Amino acid sequence: MLSPFLIFRFFDFAVAAIFGLLVLYRNPRNKLNRLYFLFSMTFAIWQFVSLNLYSASSFRNACFWGRMEFFWPFAGAFLAHFLILFTKQVNLVKKKFIFLIIYGIPAIYSIAAIFFPSFTTSTPEFSPEEGIWYYGQYNEVLYYLIVVYLMMIILTFIVIGFGYYKTLKNTTKRLQTKAILIGLIIPVIITIIDEAAYYFDIPSPIPPLSPLLFLCIFLGYAMWKYELFALDVMSAAESTMATMSDALLLVDPEGIITDINKSVTKLLGYEDNELIGKKIGIIFPQTEGDFWHEKIWKELEKGPAINDLEVALRTKEGKIIPGSSSAALVRDKNKKILGTIYIVRDISERKNMENDVRLHMKELKKINEILVGREMQMIKLKNENSELKRKLTLQKNIAPNQEDHLSSGKEIESK
Repeated sequence: MLSPFLIFRFFDFAVAAIFGLLVLYRNPRNKLNRLYFLFSMTFAIWQFVSLNLYSASSFRNACFWGRMEFFWPFAGAFLAHFLILFTKQVNLVKKKFIFLIIYGIPAIYSIAAIFFPSFTTSTPEFSPEEGIWYYGQYNEVLYYLIVVYLMMIILTFIVIGFGYYKTLKNTTKRLQTKAILIGLIIPVIITIIDEAAYYFDIPSPIPPLSPLLFLCIFLGYAMWKYELFALDVMSAAESTMATMSDALLLVDPEGIITDINKSVTKLLGYEDNELIGKKIGIIFPQTEGDFWHEKIWKELEKGPAINDLEVALRTKEGKIIPGSSSAALVRDKNKKILGTIYIVRDISERKNMENDVRLHMKELKKINEILVGREMQMIKLKNENSELKRKLTLQKNIAPNQEDHLSSGKEIESK
């Protein structure tokens, strides 16, 4: 008869592997998807190794598979990394020593398990009742160090998760976070029940499933039910996004960039990992970047889209270039808002042409003013000339009359 332990280990392996592959297939470029895949596949391979340990055909075979479990604490490291990015803990992301701790502890355990296996586990033992091989005893110091490490990760992110949940306004994002919180809480409850049963030497009421499996399941449930990681290249037509010449960015409801196309790198100089996970304001000058997404969001609520809004764009080197931005909301089949799609382009050439036209118009205006001024002077001179001619003509007409009068006066006097 097949042992229940073998059945449950195979179930753990199959479910975790399927969910991991599905999430990676959904969007292999997204860092969250990749971290979830690493977490679930590390857990799945761990369960596969345990399955082979339990069903080993000999002591030697059991020892081999037992040593192959050296990597399992990395599941906790990938989970912690995933949760840091998911809850947008920007301050933690900037602190490199945090990741040194997260990945350092599993690395120490793995090195010890490879080169000094006696420090991590005892030799395998066979259980005739269950018909399986298992490790009778773990090194208590290292074992409890890893257990505390995993529990600290889960408990820390339960607290952080609740705080993050309270800040969310988007309904879909709140449902996503709630599903992940449930997935984090269930392993804690299961561990407490199992440890209590072990302490009091009574059978555990919980089936021998790994507590981490529930976290894999709830993350997968959140992905399909509430479309976790839904704002991806698939949502915005991957082929169009990849080939269009304009720079395109996908932004979630919180203003976080989730994906970009190659034209963004060409235009602004940023690589994928330098923008994905950052606020959209990073590509705008500080004067408007902090409020940019809120401003656009309010405008989009009034109408279907924003077209050719002139903006200033900030390159990786800090250079400010004139740009044009268009934006539209991305919705799922149920009309729920998944985020915003931005299309930005460099309008430096257009601005230069406009400046050239403006300068030419200014020069033409000066020339026109000069020509008009000269024309006015010519008209004035012409008028003055005409007036002078009129006066001269008048004087010529007056002079003969005066001579006639003088002649008439002389004639009268002679008489």
